[in-house]
Amino acid sequence: MVGGACCESLGVVTNCVLTDNSASCGGGASGGTLHDCTLTDNSADCGGGAFECALHDCTLSHNSTLSGGGGGAYVGTLYNCMLTDNSAVAGGRAYGGTLHNCTLMGNSAENWGGGAVGGTLYNCTVTHNSSRWGGGVCREGKAACTLCNCIVYFNQALYHANHEGATFEYSCTTPLPIGPGNIDANPGLLTATHLSPTSPCVGAGNPTYASGVDIDGDPWATPPAIGADQPVPGSATGPLELWIDAGFTNFATGYPVSFAALNTGPILKTVWDFGDGALLTNQGFASHAWSAPGVYMVRLTGYNDSHPDGVTASVAVTVSDAVYYVSQASVNPVFPFASWDTAATTIQDAIRAGSLAGRLVLVTNGVYRTGTVETNGLNRVALINATVVRSVNGPEVTTIEGETNGVRCAYVGTDSVLSGFTLTKGTAAGVGDWPSWDGGGVLCELGLVTNCVLSKNWAIGAGGGAHGGTLRNCTLTDNTSGGSNSAGYGGGAFESTLYDCTLAGNSTRGKGGGAYGGSLHRCTLNGNSADESGGGASGATLYSCALIRNSANQGGGAHGGSL
Repeated sequence: MVGGACCESLGVVTNCVLTDNSASCGGGASGGTLHDCTLTDNSADCGGGAFECALHDCTLSHNSTLSGGGGGAYVGTLYNCMLTDNSAVAGGRAYGGTLHNCTLMGNSAENWGGGAVGGTLYNCTVTHNSSRWGGGVCREGKAACTLCNCIVYFNQALYHANHEGATFEYSCTTPLPIGPGNIDANPGLLTATHLSPTSPCVGAGNPTYASGVDIDGDPWATPPAIGADQPVPGSATGPLELWIDAGFTNFATGYPVSFAALNTGPILKTVWDFGDGALLTNQGFASHAWSAPGVYMVRLTGYNDSHPDGVTASVAVTVSDAVYYVSQASVNPVFPFASWDTAATTIQDAIRAGSLAGRLVLVTNGVYRTGTVETNGLNRVALINATVVRSVNGPEVTTIEGETNGVRCAYVGTDSVLSGFTLTKGTAAGVGDWPSWDGGGVLCELGLVTNCVLSKNWAIGAGGGAHGGTLRNCTLTDNTSGGSNSAGYGGGAFESTLYDCTLAGNSTRGKGGGAYGGSLHRCTLNGNSADESGGGASGATLYSCALIRNSANQGGGAHGGSL
C-alpha cells in the first residue's frame, strides 16, 4: 500500500503538493523522482513523507511514522531538500539513503537519530533535532552513518546530543570525532541553516564531496564551506523569509528560554530584539530570560542585498512571576504555598502547585525524606514541566534523601533545574522497566543539576550518582553501581555531561568507576575504582581533566573514549 503517489508508475512528479496521505510505505510518495514538491502531514509505517524516492529541491515537513524509520524519507536520494518537523521511531528526518546539500532541522525520533539514522550525507546541515540516542545523527546496528562536509550542531538527546556511532570527514560537530578535517568550533550560524561569512566552516570543506549548488542555488567555492550553505559575499540576493521557533511562549521571570532562527533564502545578518532592550546579533540559536513580568514581542530581523531594510518575524511571549516556597518547619502550609508564611512542607507539593514553565520552587534548610512520586521508578521528588527547584542556603544544610528499598533522590526532567542540594541514600533497584534501575541519586533527562553534592547513592544498573543530563559544579562521592547479577556502568555518573565537577571514591562492578560515557570538562576524578575497566572513566570524552589515584582491572585512569 502506498500513499499520495506511487511514482514507480508515474515516473516523475513536478511542482506538486502531497499532503495528508497515509500508507504502509511512503505516505506521501513511493519510488520514482520528485522535483520541487512539498510533502507534508503524510504518515506511514516507514517513510512518512517518501519511500525510496529521488527528491530534488523538495520540502518535507510534519510527516511521521508510528512504528518504523524515516519520518521524512526512507532510503532514497535527496538533493537540495529541506526536511523539518518530521517525526519517527528512528530517523526523524531520514533513514538511510544519500543526501546532498540538504537541511535537517526540528525533526524528532522516539529512539535513534532525530535528524538521520544511517545513510551518507554530503554538505548537509543538521540542527535543532532531537531523540533519545544521537539527536543529530546515529547509526543503528549495521546501518552505518557517514557524513562529509556536514554541520551537526545544536541538536538534543538524552544520550549523545549530536552524534552516536557516525563517521565524519571535514565536518563540524561536537564532541570532536576522529577523522580528517573535522572541527568542533561553534559553526557561526546566522539561522539554523545559514552561515555567517566569518564562520569557521567557510572554506573548511573538501571539494571532493561537494556537488551541485548550495541551498540558495549558489555554486560551491574551492574549497567549499562545510554545511548546506555557501556564503557568497556581495551576491546574497533574492526572496527572504524568516520565522521563529520558541521553546516556550508562557513562562516565569528569570527562566532562560531558547529560540531558533529559521529561514529560507540568502541571508547576511540577523538581529534578535527581545523587547526589553536586549539585542543579539548573528546567532541562529539564542537564549534569553526576562527579569520583569509582562508581554514582550520577540523580533527576529534578517538582511540580504535584496532586503537592506530587513525582513522581520515576531512572536509574543508572556512572562509571569511564579514562586513557591518550601519549609520543613512550616506550621501553616496553604496551597499554593506562595509565601514563607504559607510554605509547603514537602518539595513535591510545591512543584505540583503550578504548571508555568520555569516556575521557581525555593527550599529552605532541612532533610527532605518523605513522600514518593513515580517517574521512571520511585523518586523522592520529580521535577517536571520545566521546573526550577533551588535551595536557599546550599547543599550543606539542604538534603533530599532517598531510601534503600528503591527510591532515588530526584528525577529531573527536560528543561528542569535542580540547584543547591545534597542528594544521598538514593537507590535505583530495578523495579519496573529501564531506566528505573539507573541513577540512584538523580535520573536527569535533558535537565540540569547544579551546585549539588551526590553522595552514597546506588544503582543496580548505571549511574550510581547520576544518569544523564548536565551537571555543573557538583561533587559526586562514594556512589556505586552494579549488583550481584549486574556489572553496572558509571559508579559516579552514566552518560552525563559534567562541567567543573569532582568525582571521588565512586565505584562500579563493571566499567567506569567515576564516569561511563558522556563528556567531562575541567573535572577532577580522584580515587574511583572499577572491577572491569576505567577506574576514573570509561568510554567518555574528557577535556582538561585531572585523573588521580583511580584503579581498575584495565585502564586505571581511563579506558576507551577520548582524552
